[in-house]
Amino acid sequence: MTDTAQPVKLILMVTETRSAFDPAPDPQPPWRPSDFIGGRLCLDFINSAWARFQVPTRERFTDIGAVITWARSAGTIDDAQAARLQAAADADPAAAETTLVHAIAVREALYRTFSAIAAGRSPVADDLAMINEIMIEAMAQLSVAETTDGFTWRPRSAGDRLDQLLWPVTRSAAQLLTGPALSRVRECAGERCGWIFLDTSKNRTRRWCDMRTCGNVAKARRHQARQRHNSGDAR
Repeated sequence: MTDTAQPVKLILMVTETRSAFDPAPDPQPPWRPSDFIGGRLCLDFINSAWARFQVPTRERFTDIGAVITWARSAGTIDDAQAARLQAAADADPAAAETTLVHAIAVREALYRTFSAIAAGRSPVADDLAMINEIMIEAMAQLSVAETTDGFTWRPRSAGDRLDQLLWPVTRSAAQLLTGPALSRVRECAGERCGWIFLDTSKNRTRRWCDMRTCGNVAKARRHQARQRHNSGDAR
């Protein structure tokens, strides 16, 4: 949507999409394409929670099933793997709960790390230590395989280990942290959002995770503020 869109339409759009005013999403998604706009797998993982500056934060990882469906939607596992992992979780609820708690802890360490980078601050050492700890495990699951074009990394089979859900995410974070795109990491300027994304705009001036949601909320608020100001002047 362009900046010339009418204010009334903006307000209607806000009520139809994820925004700071919407009710919390269904605890068990379907995850939608609009949930995967971070630009990197690790950023999409971070964005499984939103309204971070609201109490309570909107949490979508309400059980291990939500993490499994997120991974399936993100493309890091297929339907057969998702079914095996869900069966493993059902068979061992304690392990499922442990993995869920760990997944959220890793996600929050990733959020704090990339939020700090977006703000020009150094990440907290403890958060980097957590990321490094799981990255060691994640990298150990890779082997070098020959392809028709040369060589590539290929993940080893992890069976029904629930912690494998975090390995692609951590590898994605490591690649982003050590690559040239790190300078393009941004945090949404939405008042309550907190989503992290990669700014691929030509001028590196993108402020919102999505113009259709947080961007429209901000535009609607500016419009309302102008109306109040003009009404005051009219008196």
